[in-house]
Amino acid sequence: MKRWIINGLVWGILMFVITSCIMPLLKNEELQARELLISAPIWLLGGLAYGYTTKQPSASKAEEKRT
Repeated sequence: MKRWIINGLVWGILMFVITSCIMPLLKNEELQARELLISAPIWLLGGLAYGYTTKQPSASKAEEKRT
């Protein structure tokens, strides 16, 4: 699997856990199943977008070094 995909999924999962699981518990709120089901794919897609955008600068720098 490509490195940017792994980085993006890890980032998305960490953000999901922090924002959707840990923060409500710190505020003494109950976890809502519907909110978790909605936010999980959003954070995963956001993580993939993050991984893809952080991949781009390093790929273009590698091409510049080759020429």
